[in-house]
Amino acid sequence: MISEISPNNLIILKNPLSIEQILTKARIKEIVNRIDILDFTIIYTEYVGKNIIKNLSTAVKNLEIKFGFHIGSNHTYRLQE
Repeated sequence: MISEISPNNLIILKNPLSIEQILTKARIKEIVNRIDILDFTIIYTEYVGKNIIKNLSTAVKNLEIKFGFHIGSNHTYRLQE
């Protein structure tokens, strides 16, 4: 993943969303390890690009717990199972 962030790829370096997508992908394992499946856990990210949400959703689904997303001013969300 570090190869994705290199001086040769200046477009990624200038785009915070692209950087966050790469870094979130790298952090997924640690994020999942910190989820308390017996209690509530909030995962916060400043950026919500499709890949970020997709990667987080896939990782949490594998835990077989209920979860939902609160994105921006959208205060309604479907609970995922």
